Parts: sequence; structure tokens; C-alpha cells
Amino acid sequence: QPHYCGKIDIYIEDIRQNIEADILKLPEGSGLDVMYIFNVGGGANAARIHNLETAVEVLSSYAFDGDKDQLQKLKELGGEFTRLADKALGNKKDKQELMREVLVDTMTHALEYWESVTGETKFAFAEQSGLWRVYLDRSTLQTRTLDKYMRIETLPKTPRWRTVLSSIEFILEHCKEQSPERAYIEAQRDKMQRLLTS
Repeated sequence: QPHYCGKIDIYIEDIRQNIEADILKLPEGSGLDVMYIFNVGGGANAARIHNLETAVEVLSSYAFDGDKDQLQKLKELGGEFTRLADKALGNKKDKQELMREVLVDTMTHALEYWESVTGETKFAFAEQSGLWRVYLDRSTLQTRTLDKYMRIETLPKTPRWRTVLSSIEFILEHCKEQSPERAYIEAQRDKMQRLLTS
């Protein structure tokens, strides 16, 4: 159940107390399982609880998707929530940096997925997809450009987003094995597309 509102028993210094509480189930991946809101001062302020629920929802959405429009909802609540939204905006990595991190993470996971499902190397992927050049350097295969997309430090200043998305689509098309890794790659691809169009 995502939200419980009612009485719960808690122990304070070995004394059992029955109090009103809200228990909110937080989104998976937030690093937290639940949030407890205790009402110890008489009648619960429904508007306050609603504002807190909205704040949790908005901040979770912003943390996972980088959707700045969500923060506008938080600002509209006023008071401390406006300050919270401003703080989130100030501390958040800029969009370009976030996009670069998502790109490298997605490419790395996609290639690992390709190798584990097909048993083939990144060289086979580069040749079969036709999206990346494979060089023969002193009898050793090299994928210099593709390799640059595997680390933030070596990622070009203006990455070839279309090539990256095409690479991910190629891998997903040719590797049908359903797994948590595949679901993660699909989610990261969707996040990248949202970041590119927002």
C-alpha cells in the first residue's frame, strides 16, 4: 500500500503510545523505503500533509528524470517549499553534465549486455551495426571512437547522440533476453531521449 494514514503504536522510553501517522512508500531507487510523518500536536493539518506528499513526489520525480518543470509545482506551494525547490535547482548538475553521464552509463551497460547475451565482442557489435569504425592497428582490432564514448573523460564535447541512440536500439533489437539489465538500458535510453527533447 503506497500510503497509510491512521493510528500506529510506537514505544518511547519503553512506554507504548498510540499516535496518528502517515506512512508514505517512496519510489524504488530513491535510496529510501518509506517516510513517516507523525502527528503529535492534535488534529492533523490535512493541507500540510498534502503539501508534504506533493513535495516528496515532485522531488522524487526531479531526482530520477531531471525534470525541472516538476519543481515549479513545488514553488507554487510557497514558503519553505519555494526554498526547497530553489535549493534543488542550485545543487542539481547542469543538464549537459547529466546528459553526458547518462550517455556513458547507457553505452557501457548496453555493450556489457551485448557481450553477455551474444558472447561477441564490441568489435563484432561495431562491424555488425555499421555505426562505429573498426581499425586494424599492428594486427590488433581497435574501436577508437566507440571507446571514447565509454568514459566521461574521453567523451567528445559534442557527442553524436543519434549514433548513440541507434547503437542502443541495435543492441536491444539483436538481444531479446529479458533481464533487469535490459530494463535498465531501456529506462536509461528513455531518460536520454527526454533530456534531449526537454
